Amino acid sequence: MVRERNEDLRTKILEEAIGMVAREGVSRTTMRALARRLAISPATLYQHFRNKQHLQREIALHGFEKLGEAVSPGADVEDPFEAVRSISVRYIQFGISNPELYQLMFQTLGSLRELRLVGDPRILEVRGRIKSGFERGIASGAFRCGDPEIVTAVCWTAVHGFVQLVNSSRLPDAHGPVELRQLQEATIEMMLRSLRP
Repeated sequence: MVRERNEDLRTKILEEAIGMVAREGVSRTTMRALARRLAISPATLYQHFRNKQHLQREIALHGFEKLGEAVSPGADVEDPFEAVRSISVRYIQFGISNPELYQLMFQTLGSLRELRLVGDPRILEVRGRIKSGFERGIASGAFRCGDPEIVTAVCWTAVHGFVQLVNSSRLPDAHGPVELRQLQEATIEMMLRSLRP
């Protein structure tokens, strides 16, 4: 019973922290502000999360889980070109719709690597979903031959870079939603063209 209440409180803390990151940004999501928002003592908060880094790591892993869910339907598309297109569009939409969470996910990825948590199922799921479209395309002959790991990394770099540029307002010629959509489509189209034999 006590353990169940502890798990409920931990879930509640994590959900509120995720909401705070989305609403107020990473820098304003402090342990003290979170405790205040939940009307609990900082000591209670520290019983569930050792420090801010531990909390941020959990939020980042939650973000990767949500990203995996977002790209998942695209990975199930039969045509490999359309699968890669759908995965890319869904990936970009997730990143642009959740800028603070996305920033935290990739900011935290370095420390996750140090802690060997890049093998966490939530991160592996995202990578596996993205890679599956490329593997099928290469295996079927629709894509040029190549190492699926390298092809996945190169294409992930393209969509990740696009999201980062949009979220930092550094994407040239994107002055509104129409231009942004055109640039997104052009980026994905160039990526797909590079895959053709």
